[in-house]
Parts: sequence; structure tokens; C-alpha cells
Amino acid sequence: KRKGVPATFFYIGKNDAVRGGSKSLPRRAIAEGHSIAVHSYTHNYSYLYPGGRADAERVASDYDKTVRAVRKAVGSTFSTNSFRYPGGHMSWRGMRPADQALEKKGVSWIDWNAMNGDGEANAPATSTAAAEYVNATLDSRENPNVAVILLHDYKNNQLTIGALPMIIDNLQEKGYEFGVID
Repeated sequence: KRKGVPATFFYIGKNDAVRGGSKSLPRRAIAEGHSIAVHSYTHNYSYLYPGGRADAERVASDYDKTVRAVRKAVGSTFSTNSFRYPGGHMSWRGMRPADQALEKKGVSWIDWNAMNGDGEANAPATSTAAAEYVNATLDSRENPNVAVILLHDYKNNQLTIGALPMIIDNLQEKGYEFGVID
């Protein structure tokens, strides 16, 4: 907010943050110019990917349930065309049927091409290191035209809160502009 940069928040439908009524985070995100997309309802790997393979019906159902949950928080006109698979698309086998189930709904999946490491078992120890991690993962992609950075907004995530201004400044210095994913 301080930097005037919009973001896309990928919500998990079952989380309290979605169902917070007038003080809901999705409502606040939209009011502040951000966008909301779907990250599943359950975020349950064994449910969505039994045996390591995507279950198309469960993925599509989780998408629908999350859209309904977000609509309760922000209003009946909410829609999104974006879905981020829990764990990332690249982590699972047999993704095509799930992709096709989403495509039938007019939804595309998206993955990240950079991250700050806040969701990793060996997360960076400092915010500066987390910001440098973004640069390292993005630079390893041969300077893409679009950067989609995986950051987690869980409560009191001081690593990301501290790194975010540095990440924004670094990306702006490289000539990136900021926008949202619909």
C-alpha cells in the first residue's frame, strides 16, 4: 500500500480471511485496487492430488467453492479467470484433465517464476536475503517480460513484510511495471 503497487491475492476458500464479513481481507484488497484469484478451497494435497495425480473433479469443485466463498465476502458480481494450483502446476502428474476442467469454466492456471522463499522449509533468515532470493530466482529465468512472484500473506509474515519494499524497488529499477492478474 505504501508503495502504491497493486497485487493479486490467491485465496484459499476455507480460510477465515475470506469469510471475515465487512472486515474481510478480500473486501479490503479489492477496495485498495488489488485483485483476487483462486488458490483452491481446501489446499489439501492428498485430496486434490491423490497419489500425486491431479483429480480434475476435485480441482474444479474446489475452484467453484472458493468463488462462492469470495462472493459471500465481496459480493455476487465477483469473478476471476485465474487459478493457482496448491504446490504449483509443476509439482504434480496428470494435470491435463484438471486444466481442461478449469478451461471449461473459462479459467486459466498460473504459476510463479520467482519467489522470496517464505514458504520453503529453509526460508531465508532475513528480509534482505528474501529480497535477494527473488532476484536470484527471477534472474535464473533469463529476464522474463513478466514476473509472477510467489509471496505468502499469512499473519505476521515478517520475512515478506520486510522484504516487500526491497522487492518492489529492485523490480522497478529493472524496469518492471506492476499490475494484477484477473
